[in-house]
Amino acid sequence: MTRTRARPSEALPQALLVICTVLSALFGFVVLAAVGRGMWVAADLGAGCVPWVRLSLATLKVTAIAIVVALPLAFAATIAIREIATPTVRRLLRPWLTLLATMPPIVFAYGACEISRTVGVGAQLSPLTLGLLLAPFLTRLLDRAMLSAPEHLRDAALALGATRLEAWRQVLLPTAATQVASAVLFTTVWAVGEAVIVALVNPGIALTLAAEPMNTALYGRVFTPLDFANIAWIGLSLIAMTLVLHRIAVRLARL
Repeated sequence: MTRTRARPSEALPQALLVICTVLSALFGFVVLAAVGRGMWVAADLGAGCVPWVRLSLATLKVTAIAIVVALPLAFAATIAIREIATPTVRRLLRPWLTLLATMPPIVFAYGACEISRTVGVGAQLSPLTLGLLLAPFLTRLLDRAMLSAPEHLRDAALALGATRLEAWRQVLLPTAATQVASAVLFTTVWAVGEAVIVALVNPGIALTLAAEPMNTALYGRVFTPLDFANIAWIGLSLIAMTLVLHRIAVRLARL
C-alpha cells in the first residue's frame, strides 16, 4: 500500500487546526473556572411567559445582527474566490476557509474579550464577534452552493459583454438562489446555537433580558440553584427554534 502525503497547501491548515483545538481546550478551562467563581451573572427570569418571549426576541436579535455582519463578508469572499482568484490561489484559500469555519468559538471569544477589556465595549461587540465567526462557515456554504450554477451560463453572459460581477449577480446568483437561501438558513441555525458567545464576551457584568439569548440563560444557571422547569422550557424552546429553521433549510435544499 502507498501512503498518501498531504499537500503543502493543506498540511499547514491541518496543523493549525490541531493547535487551535488545543488552545480552545485550554481557554475552555479558563472560562469554566471563571464561571465557577461567579463572574458571569445571568438575569433573573422570574415567572410567566413574558421572560420566554423576551429571551426568544433577544436570541433572534443577536442572531439577526450576526447574520447581517456575516452576509456581506461571505458574499465578498465568495466573489473573490470564484471570480477574481486564480486556480492556484483558490486552491490555497479553500483549506484556510475550512480551518476558519471549524475554529472553536472560544478562540474568537478570547480575542473579543481582550478587545472588550481594552476598548471598553462589550454588548455591542458580541454580535459582531458572532458575525465574524459565522463568515467563514457561510463562505464555504456559498462557495459550494454556487457550484449548482452551470458554468455555460456564466460563459454566455461574458460573451454577451457582461462583466464578471454582472454575470455573477444577474445570472449565477439567481440560478443558485435556492441553494444560497439554504446556506444562509443553515448558518442561521448554527448562529442560534453559538449565541452563547454573548456570555463569553461580557464577563463580569449582569446580563439583562434585552441582550441575553436563550442558551446564555441556560448556561448561566448551570452553576446556581435552578428551577428545572425553567431550564426545560429554555432548552425546549431553543431546540424547537433550531428544528424549525433546519427543516426550512432542508426543504429549500431539495427544491
